[in-house]
Amino acid sequence: MAKSTKKSKKTWIRIVAPKEFNSIELGESYVYSPEDLIGKNLKANLSTLLRDIRRQNANLSFKVHEVSGNHVITKIISFEILPAHVKRMVRTMKDRLDDSFIVPSKDKLKIRIKPIILTRSKTSNSVLTLIRKATREKLGKFASEHSFSEIINIVITGQLQKQIKSELKKIHPLSIFEIRKVELANR
Repeated sequence: MAKSTKKSKKTWIRIVAPKEFNSIELGESYVYSPEDLIGKNLKANLSTLLRDIRRQNANLSFKVHEVSGNHVITKIISFEILPAHVKRMVRTMKDRLDDSFIVPSKDKLKIRIKPIILTRSKTSNSVLTLIRKATREKLGKFASEHSFSEIINIVITGQLQKQIKSELKKIHPLSIFEIRKVELANR
C-alpha cells in the first residue's frame, strides 16, 4: 500500500524589493514554503517602484534570493527600456547604433550593456565606428569604477546617459543616447 504524502498548507508569501527601492512590496505568491520561491524571477515596471507615472517606459527584473521571516527579499538582475519606447524614439533620416558588450563591474560581476544611439542626420560608417568605440570605452571605464547596484541606480536616474551623450557630441551631433538594457551576463 502506498503512503500518502500530504504537504503542509499553502500560505501567501510577500515578495519585497531590495533596500534601494525602500523594500516596497512587489507582490505575493501562494506557496507551501518561502524556500520554494528562491531563484524565481519577477518583473516590475519602474513607474510602480518609483511612484512616478512618467517612468513607465522601463522594466526592472528581480530574482528572489533570501528568505526573511514571512517574506522573501529580491535582488536586481536587469534594467530594460520597453521595445515600444525604443520604437517611438527612432525616426527616419537618422542613423541608429545598437551595440551589446560585456564589461566587468567593480564587484567582479560580468554585466551586459546594450546602448542605443541615434544621430541627428545620416552619418558615415567611419564616424559611426568612432562613436561605437568611444561608447564601449566610456561605459567599460564607468562599470569598472561602480558596483552593479550603483550602475543600475545611475542608469535609472539618467545621469550616465547625459554625461556620455555630452562627451560623444564632440565626435558627431547626437539626438539620443540611451542605455536600452543592463543585465547580469551570468544570471
